[in-house]
Amino acid sequence: MRLQGIDVAGAVGRFPVAPGAARAIRVGGQTVSPGRARVVHLCPAGGTDPAEAIAVWVAAGARPGPRVTIIGAPRGFEIVAARVAAGLSAVVDPAVLNGGIVVVPVMRPGGRFAAHGRPVRAGASWRFPGDPGGNRRAREAFGLFSELAVGSTLLVVLTAPDPGRTAVLTVRGDWSDSRTRRLAAAAGTAVALDEKPRIGTLAAAAAQMGSAVLEICAPSETTGDDDLHSALRGLLDASGSLPSHHLAPSASRSVPAVTTLTLVRASIGGFLHDVISAGQIVPRGAVLARITPPLAGRAVEIRAPHDALVLEAGTRAGVRARAPLCFLGRVPHAWVKRPLEPIHNAASVGHGSVADLPRTGDHAHPQHVGWVESVSLPGLGVDRLRAKIDTGARTSALHVTRMTTVGTTDAPHRRSILELTLPGGSRRGARPIVVRVQVRDHVQVKDTSGRSERRPVIETTLRLGTLERKIRVTLTNRGDMVYPMLIGRTALGPGIVVDPTRRLLLTPRKGKSRN
Repeated sequence: MRLQGIDVAGAVGRFPVAPGAARAIRVGGQTVSPGRARVVHLCPAGGTDPAEAIAVWVAAGARPGPRVTIIGAPRGFEIVAARVAAGLSAVVDPAVLNGGIVVVPVMRPGGRFAAHGRPVRAGASWRFPGDPGGNRRAREAFGLFSELAVGSTLLVVLTAPDPGRTAVLTVRGDWSDSRTRRLAAAAGTAVALDEKPRIGTLAAAAAQMGSAVLEICAPSETTGDDDLHSALRGLLDASGSLPSHHLAPSASRSVPAVTTLTLVRASIGGFLHDVISAGQIVPRGAVLARITPPLAGRAVEIRAPHDALVLEAGTRAGVRARAPLCFLGRVPHAWVKRPLEPIHNAASVGHGSVADLPRTGDHAHPQHVGWVESVSLPGLGVDRLRAKIDTGARTSALHVTRMTTVGTTDAPHRRSILELTLPGGSRRGARPIVVRVQVRDHVQVKDTSGRSERRPVIETTLRLGTLERKIRVTLTNRGDMVYPMLIGRTALGPGIVVDPTRRLLLTPRKGKSRN
């Protein structure tokens, strides 16, 4: 396995690199100088037990560039993910590296490949970003989040399907972030899936802090090293971590994009027959599997609920009732020209790519909103919050009842970490929400009365009807205002038409309109 160039999608933008000297990387209390690499043993929450230590390979590039964190085997059993992540230490030369790479081959201590076989009670119970003042598991999660995610431009999670299952080589990311869309095309996987990281995971916490986050799923738990390695190499190329003269000539490639995922469960338990394979394209009503009861009874057929690409399927001969049978990705009917023909690579399907994903708020189909709308901030856990749409204001503002600095991020950019108390939503009796966020900047804002105030700025996701995008929000006390949030014109962007005579156009209501 060597770092040779692979074909990537054309016109993939690289991360901007700030001018200046290369930076050292500090992980686990140890500093790695530019042009050097070493293995660091990271103990969560400052422990010293070697069974709880996580091995981390840190390479600091000799040139300035992005910092990329690669997490392998996040659940502790993905052999191929751990193998590919560990293999980077043998093929990446820090002397020609831009920025830095932090590699964790096995995220969970005490997993299948741990040097010390004694099981550890942490890992599965971590909920990121954690809490430095919480219980031990919360402190461990906060320590790992601070060491691995904070300061990273790109976080890549390498994973695999559960034991006894196979999958299509897939890259997953939040396509509302333009960076992940470009990088997903560069990975050159068979399929790209639009899926936000699950709340509480390291990926979700890193995305909330402003990092680009992608997950690459290998075809199986134990096989697919070359495919996974090539996809990872494509991401490193596109991020700018590897020198441009090492790149192979770009080739245009259409990566099929799936935006809806469906889980199909077994209706009964029994023996499996004629099970569909991962990578098959099936029309609506096609038989996915037949289940025969152990002793008596007729076989039950499980059929596809819609035209679909089989992203993941089981390989075992038996199944329990209500157990997951396969995962389907909804596809256009035009894809189903030759049913049951496997998809081997991106070029085998010429319909629907990551670059062609529909963008909400397109100029051709503008979205109409009122001067007051109900919005959500999923990255902060805020749902159905009344907001004033103000095109006369440049910046957006969010009401906070309490704001406390609880720490700072690690190098290269030391930024404050705030603990905020936010309104829980517009519903009566909604409980306040307490979250931790990273400050991206500070700005001077002058209100309508002419008073100037210095406010912290954070990045989060705004959901307004079908529109979903990353925005910057200033934090302030809006207790004397009618609406807890104000959305300015930079957050709205193109493709939005504001009707100043209407309100709550995006909120379905019963009865007669009050507009």
